[in-house]
Amino acid sequence: MAEPEGYTISLNIEPDRDLKEELMTFFSKHNVKIGAVINAMGLLGKARIHVLGTNRFLNLAGPIELLNASGVIRKENSGVRIDVNIIIGKGGKVYAGKLSSDCIATEPEGVTIFLLISAGQQLLDPKKLR
Repeated sequence: MAEPEGYTISLNIEPDRDLKEELMTFFSKHNVKIGAVINAMGLLGKARIHVLGTNRFLNLAGPIELLNASGVIRKENSGVRIDVNIIIGKGGKVYAGKLSSDCIATEPEGVTIFLLISAGQQLLDPKKLR
């Protein structure tokens, strides 16, 4: 039987939690070495994104719809490195940039992030994910 190339997990971020911090905690706590964000959806109470190709950050107050996210997360000697781009929408306008700290999930459902965990790592026990 062939080895699986990876497996998916949905990570639910509760309201009032920071997306980037929750991803870092998840990867550290479960010793995940590399994975990819393949999508995300939900509501943000506020968002701070790095405008790509600049030194600027865009700060928005909520409610903000998280429309999409994708990128790579990997564990390095210095900690967890997150290279994830997000697309958000507010008031009929769409914004895109790199996920930064201070993107906060909000009511009613928070945010769901779909992760692809690289094969070759020990499979996570779903009972221990909380």
